[in-house]
Amino acid sequence: MIIDEQHRFGVEQRNTLIEKTGCHNIIVMSATPIPRSLALSAYGDMDYAIINEKPAMRKSIKTYLRDDRSLKKIYEFVKSRIVEGEKCFIITPLVEESEKMDLRAATEVYERAKSFFGEEKVLLLHGRMKEKEKDSIMKEFSSEKGAVLVSTTVVEVGVDIPEATVMIIKNAERFGIAQLHQLRGRVGRGDLQSYCILVHSDNLSKTGQLRLRALESSDDGFVLADEDLKQRGAGDVFGSRQHGFGTFIYTRIPADKDIIEKIKESVDAYFKIIDLVNIDEKLLCFTKKMIIGKHGVL
Repeated sequence: MIIDEQHRFGVEQRNTLIEKTGCHNIIVMSATPIPRSLALSAYGDMDYAIINEKPAMRKSIKTYLRDDRSLKKIYEFVKSRIVEGEKCFIITPLVEESEKMDLRAATEVYERAKSFFGEEKVLLLHGRMKEKEKDSIMKEFSSEKGAVLVSTTVVEVGVDIPEATVMIIKNAERFGIAQLHQLRGRVGRGDLQSYCILVHSDNLSKTGQLRLRALESSDDGFVLADEDLKQRGAGDVFGSRQHGFGTFIYTRIPADKDIIEKIKESVDAYFKIIDLVNIDEKLLCFTKKMIIGKHGVL
């Protein structure tokens, strides 16, 4: 069984798929693994493979952090790209409490964008539309007619338009690292230089700033996944939390990743040479010794 875009599924959803199919051979795929998945690969529950090469001719996406006051300058920049035949996404955040609020936010941005770029160039896409209507809008955006698509997060995956070179994400602080990286991946899909502009509100928290700065400094999904893990914690190995701290007493992920790798190697060696009787106590003593050696304390 292959689960693509793994970060979009919950623990229980994945368990249900596994139970229904009875599969024992499972591949999960993601450009930005969520903290729990990254932790499971460190603990040895999952093997992992990394594809760290970009497709031929693709360039790194230049990412910038800006506030709401810069929006007019940003739109002027977008105009200069449209003149060159390029396209732009403007993403508005999902308001989980109310789809109506979400739609209103997207509509307001859509109306402002029309007044700036011209009504005939701007399109609106959101989750409350029927599939046929969504497909029609995406076809129009792909054509020469559409230049700016104002959308909610429905374009997060499965959209491939090489002419799209600018991604503007409004209220970017309301998105997680994985989702921001996925949205950014909707541009830079051709050989043109592409840009992602993270627009934040005035009341940006310290945590939000750390998250957005991470996106600004890297476009490597695994580097960002590591940062997400540091900021949000590994979650539960045996439970359903996909982020959070306090799961383990003796180790910290990713700070103790090297120790955990050595412990995994030692466990494999133990399996080969000794019986499993009393192995728990021996491994605990070994783990304590290694951690004290690195940190000085438990």
